[in-house]
Amino acid sequence: MATPKYLKGERHDDVLVVTPYFTHKSFVEPQVLEEWKHIAEELAQPEIKHAVVDLGQIAFFGSTMLEWMVTIWKTMKAKGGNFAVCCVTDVGREILTVARLNTVWTIAAKREDAINAVRGV
Repeated sequence: MATPKYLKGERHDDVLVVTPYFTHKSFVEPQVLEEWKHIAEELAQPEIKHAVVDLGQIAFFGSTMLEWMVTIWKTMKAKGGNFAVCCVTDVGREILTVARLNTVWTIAAKREDAINAVRGV
């Protein structure tokens, strides 16, 4: 796959860290769909037990991003794994609070903290 433009996935042993670089309203652009498909394939790998979404590259997000994160969370939950978000702006924290996702997801200040949290460290 070419260098990601919209979504980047990085493996950290049993954790996949996904970093979105976009705030699109939908996933209709072909390249976004292709990159999402690649991330979904990575998440489905048996060795990936947990996921972290690093929101440090975007200032805000909407319902499409929330749906996407819920999809990742449910995928990890079905595998018996954990999910966290990190590097969330104040606006992003407010969105997660209004959606009440702050009550079910770990929200960490730093990527390392999120990785440790999903592993239960």
